[in-house]
Amino acid sequence: MSTAVVEQETLASDTQAERTHQSSSAAASLRRLPWALDAVALGLLALAQVAAFLPAYGQGWIWVCVLGGTALGVLLAAVSMMRRWGPAPTVGVGLIAWFVLGGLLAMPDANVGYVVPTLRTLRGLAVGPVTAWRDVLTIAPPLGTTWNLMVVPLLVTFVGGIVSWTLARRSVRPTVAWMPSVLGVLIGFAVGTHVSVLPLVVAVGVLVIVVVWTALQRNRARTTLVRTVSSRRVPQLVSGIIVLAIAISATWALSGLVNPGQHRKVLRDEVVEPLNTKVWPSPLQGFRANISQQADTELFTVEGVEAGTFVRIATLEDYDGMTYNVANFDASQQALFTRVGARIADPTSGEHHNVLVKIDHYQGVWLPNVGATTDVTFDGNRRIAMSDSFYHSISSQTSVVATGIGQGDSYELEAVIPENPSVNEIENANIGNYQMSQLPVLPERVRELASVWSTGASNAGDSAKMIADRLSSTGWYSHGVDEEETVSLPGHSVSRITKLLEDENAMIGDDEQYSVTMALMCRELGIPARVVYGYVVGETGRAITGRDVRAFTEVNLEDLGWVRFDPTPSPDRILKEYNPTTSTQTRPHVDNPPPAPDRPDLNTPDDKSRADQPDNNDKKFRINFGAILRYFATVGLPLIIIFGPVVLILVVKARRRRARMYALRMSDRVSGGWAELLDTARDLGESVSPAATRSEQAARLVVTYPGLGTDANAERLARQADTSTFAPEPVTEEQANRYWQGVDSAVQTLRGTVTRRKAWLSRLSTRSFRRFR
Repeated sequence: MSTAVVEQETLASDTQAERTHQSSSAAASLRRLPWALDAVALGLLALAQVAAFLPAYGQGWIWVCVLGGTALGVLLAAVSMMRRWGPAPTVGVGLIAWFVLGGLLAMPDANVGYVVPTLRTLRGLAVGPVTAWRDVLTIAPPLGTTWNLMVVPLLVTFVGGIVSWTLARRSVRPTVAWMPSVLGVLIGFAVGTHVSVLPLVVAVGVLVIVVVWTALQRNRARTTLVRTVSSRRVPQLVSGIIVLAIAISATWALSGLVNPGQHRKVLRDEVVEPLNTKVWPSPLQGFRANISQQADTELFTVEGVEAGTFVRIATLEDYDGMTYNVANFDASQQALFTRVGARIADPTSGEHHNVLVKIDHYQGVWLPNVGATTDVTFDGNRRIAMSDSFYHSISSQTSVVATGIGQGDSYELEAVIPENPSVNEIENANIGNYQMSQLPVLPERVRELASVWSTGASNAGDSAKMIADRLSSTGWYSHGVDEEETVSLPGHSVSRITKLLEDENAMIGDDEQYSVTMALMCRELGIPARVVYGYVVGETGRAITGRDVRAFTEVNLEDLGWVRFDPTPSPDRILKEYNPTTSTQTRPHVDNPPPAPDRPDLNTPDDKSRADQPDNNDKKFRINFGAILRYFATVGLPLIIIFGPVVLILVVKARRRRARMYALRMSDRVSGGWAELLDTARDLGESVSPAATRSEQAARLVVTYPGLGTDANAERLARQADTSTFAPEPVTEEQANRYWQGVDSAVQTLRGTVTRRKAWLSRLSTRSFRRFR
């Protein structure tokens, strides 16, 4: 009896030992297997992140960025685990890897040969984690490798790879290792577009990966981790229900984002990008139209202000040589126009006014205001739309309603009208502290007269006053609209201002020319100045007509702020007799062409037709085709082989340039000029991303060729090209020709920065004919 019991106990012991051995072998296999399982799971989730980011960035380098970022993060976490690094060494090595390899993965165009980082690369990687998010949401997709925008997916996948691998291999909670990668998928969809790549496949795939990977992680944790039986241990069934609930919740969130049957909500829908005022023409361009077309038309009415009050339409600070326009950004590249809340925090002090404005025939986006606006209350049927699209610039005291205003609209302003400084305060004021955008190259005549007219001035305010007095006292007033008026061309381009200053004793123009001239003269003397455009409330009533249009010059002076000057002569100062042929402009002397030589008599007796002459020279004119073929084979063919491609490239480039320069549409000529500049840079070895905006392309060129920021301003050319493309006003042939002159100057600057040999070889380069990849 006892023997049987002993045998049974021995058999049970052997069976238990065998089970223990099998369990140990299985545990050892599971300890080896999860390395591959974790890598496969993270790789599949990385593919889901590619699908999430793909609509925003487009096909191409996003695959390298996401997969490479995940692999780099996993590799760093694995090395950290093997070397038993703590958080500090891991973060330190991660930063080194970020700056060494981040350029290859996120900014390949900024690297040398795609591999070696440049200063531009390091700067982009340094600021990208903070600033790239904003740009990703405000720049229209596909983003491609524009600037440092791919830093966003690289940061998400790099950090996600590190955290996921660390959770899977080094933490006591390996079942949540999927969370960073799924968060990356959610971020990709959030910053994406309304179009998804295989949305249902991605959602279901993520669910399957999460459930399977979590189950395997739980099994590994149960068989390899030493745990005491305690109340903390969750029963397997309850744990499985929790994991499944979490996975289903994540899938539900994903399906809500990627459901192709609904209008998806993405973050870019909620982000308001800075207002771009350059899409509208300069309001100063319509100055003369007020006189010629709307002189007696009631534009709007103003209540609550005295006669003589200036109603501001817009403040103009950016001058590109053709037009004075409203600035988008200040010197620190901060947006000037912002949405406002309950009130406008303008610190201007002065007399408070409640002003009621009712719009009649006035149209546009520029909201008429008075002084420094502190609050706007819109009325009427469009009050909500107008309020939602209202922007204001405190520094320029200009207001915009992006949806436009028109007949029937009305609103109430709370405004502060500052007190005008005295003449003595102006004459003793120094230059104010206000940074302005760079001016184009102006004619020497502007600076010369500004220096002469301000001779003896004690301060900046005195200089500005002397210039204003000289223009108003010696200039002549004329709109040039009526036949009895003296001829006066509209506009305020460099050529028009040059024409105005040709003869300082015969200057003819109106507010448009004189205000711009004074502003440019002050700028040439280093004094901040700008032009303000608007209307002056008349003595007869509240109604504002086109005849009330005015333009002034504002100068920034220390302790006084912006001070308004009126450099325009009095309207009754009219030049009665003016003969353009007596202008002091020097004209080039052109000699009369010599008389044409006498032609011989065509009917001479010796003029016989070839048919009348005897054919006794047939041998003399016989063609030796054999000799020609031999000569061609020995000399001509090698020359064609050697020089044929050269001539072909030069001819094709010349035809391409001619087609761009003489396109039927003037705007196509301007955009063709910009393309000519980019092709020249590409032939020289500098390829800019075609997905980048013109401003970004110009910034890239300026970094590589600093001369384009001084001698030939590439950024100015980019702005002019954008203006010609998006502005409602058509481009004139003169503007297109002037733009091509700037392009030719920029091309010369480009070729002047390299050796002559490289410059000539660039003319034969075919890089500009190839498609971007």
